[in-house]
Amino acid sequence: MSKRILIIDDELNIRTFLQDSFQEEGYEVKTAGTGLKGLSAFKESNPDVVILDLKLPDLDGLEVLTRIKKINQETQVIMITAYGKIKSAVEAIKLGAYDYISKPFKFSEINIIVENACQVLSMKDHIFLLNREIAKFEYESMISSSPMMEDIFSRIELIARQPSTVLITGETGTGKELVAHAIHKAGDRRDKPFTTINCTAIQEQLLASELFGHEQGAFTGAKTQRKGLFEYSDGGTIFLDEIGDMPFQHQAQVLRVIDHKCFRRVGGNRDIRVDVRIITATNKNLKDELKKNAFREDLFYRLNVVPIHLPPLRERKEDIIPLTYYFIDRFSREFNTTPKTIGGEAEKLLLEYDWPGNIRELKNLIERIMLLETSDTIRGETLNFIIVDNSNKSDNIFSFSPEKDLKSAKQEIIDNFEKKYLVQLIEKNQGNIAKSARQAGINRSYFYKLMGKYGII
Repeated sequence: MSKRILIIDDELNIRTFLQDSFQEEGYEVKTAGTGLKGLSAFKESNPDVVILDLKLPDLDGLEVLTRIKKINQETQVIMITAYGKIKSAVEAIKLGAYDYISKPFKFSEINIIVENACQVLSMKDHIFLLNREIAKFEYESMISSSPMMEDIFSRIELIARQPSTVLITGETGTGKELVAHAIHKAGDRRDKPFTTINCTAIQEQLLASELFGHEQGAFTGAKTQRKGLFEYSDGGTIFLDEIGDMPFQHQAQVLRVIDHKCFRRVGGNRDIRVDVRIITATNKNLKDELKKNAFREDLFYRLNVVPIHLPPLRERKEDIIPLTYYFIDRFSREFNTTPKTIGGEAEKLLLEYDWPGNIRELKNLIERIMLLETSDTIRGETLNFIIVDNSNKSDNIFSFSPEKDLKSAKQEIIDNFEKKYLVQLIEKNQGNIAKSARQAGINRSYFYKLMGKYGII
């Protein structure tokens, strides 16, 4: 998407000269001869860069600059000043102008300033997306030795360089975002933005603004113009997680981006063109959603060009132990602790468990163990409490041996509750025993005594 420039200057020859010159450089250029006309053109065209004369017939250039920055803080404004007006130029910089240039000037001089301003904009977009993703990216690579995953890796290599939409299905916690990221990294867009959004994590009324942006005044609270994630992702990839939960009215907007490569901001009336690869994921059966009229049929077929189904962890048991050691290594480095080995009984329990939460559940389990287990070996008794055999127990807090008498069975339930309560409290406080004891309402020495009783230390 080419950058847009707005030139606001009362001298026709300067406007014409700059417009012709920048158009030859590939920019989209609009012009205005007064401050008020310039503000109107700014609201209509949403330029990336404004070249603004300090002296205008109706409004002072600094006033126009102030109003522009109130509408869109990210716009780069370059001031044109008369020779020797350094004081005014400094004031403009304080008000948010990117740079200034004094008359008379050569096109090569102002062209360099505009190019630098555009680079700043691109860098800001990249940093915005990078900061947004850092906190969400769970781990760096997919660990697998199962034939099913090897087939998926092969498919990633085949489709990565193509622009086709991809629909990734699978249970929660199977690593759908990792697959999307791998597709992006293996393709030609690897150096462009990779953006993710969970369609269930944003309030329905704000989702359209998050995806497509909004114009100033589009709704209550929209004090300035704002780019959406599709616009930030231009040239790259956008990953729409849990697409099956996207509200019906927003599905049509996504379909329009796929079909026409354009969209409009909330409250806008101008099409914005983008080149974005769309990858989606869901833990729902979208064909069932079609039958319930909860998902658009036309959108489903446009998304499902390349389907990838991620098997649950229970169907690829050979990956459990390699993944466990991967997380042990990761958290030992993160917590600055000694890596642990897996005991024979613990390994047996890991392989027998069904992992309803898949890889995410395994990751959380190992994180908890690395915080609480003081031994260099992960023991079977530690795992036996934390993980539960789904086929035999629905809630291990209330499990007891039915052959016991009432008093003994009751004590067993109390012990189960106390142990789980202590483990979850310590985990919540990241291993801080003093804080956990205070929250439990007991002194620290008794808290340690309970930890010893239940084998938590």
